[in-house]
Amino acid sequence: MCTPLWGSRAELQEVIALARHDRIHVDAQYFSLDEGPRVLQDLREDRGMGRGVLVPELG
Repeated sequence: MCTPLWGSRAELQEVIALARHDRIHVDAQYFSLDEGPRVLQDLREDRGMGRGVLVPELG
């Protein structure tokens, strides 16, 4: 299950439409849940990574 942490459904639909038309790009890196604490520490220490996504199945 994935859920956005911001905005309304209409705003999410607008963002998806922009991405489909290559108007925006989101840099994302995927991590296992076990890596969660390290990823959070990296965010706290402003080590940029784009968007960090924790995925249970990567463990």
